[in-house]
Amino acid sequence: MKPTSVIIQSVKDGATLELSAANYPASDAFEFKLSTPVFSVSGAGATYVVGSPALFFDRMASSWRGWEGVLKWAPLENEIVLTATMDHLGHVEMLVELRSTVYPSDWEVKFRLHLEAGGLESLARRVKQAFPIHEGASRD
Repeated sequence: MKPTSVIIQSVKDGATLELSAANYPASDAFEFKLSTPVFSVSGAGATYVVGSPALFFDRMASSWRGWEGVLKWAPLENEIVLTATMDHLGHVEMLVELRSTVYPSDWEVKFRLHLEAGGLESLARRVKQAFPIHEGASRD
């Protein structure tokens, strides 16, 4: 039985981002929950246009020695936006941006999770187990 969720944990403060989808890929719907030392927020989104979040984590893992600029993954409605940068020491900073989609101006939350380059391959594998990449999906 495949896992239905994956937890991404910050090495700096223990904050977590949980991505879950009970029926992925048959349904493109998923849920997310960001839990930090000071707050917790959750919501739902869809991978309809953007594809599996595993594509984003695969790109990070395949560039574990570093990449230029910012890597990004965001569903059509931008209810969750993940961007990642890496410094020259191999520290990965993943900015998690969450937004209200019912009334877009209601709220917006941003929080940085800190990851290590050495853990990216394992993380990508766990995300891919919960959110398999569709055959023929664009790897850009």
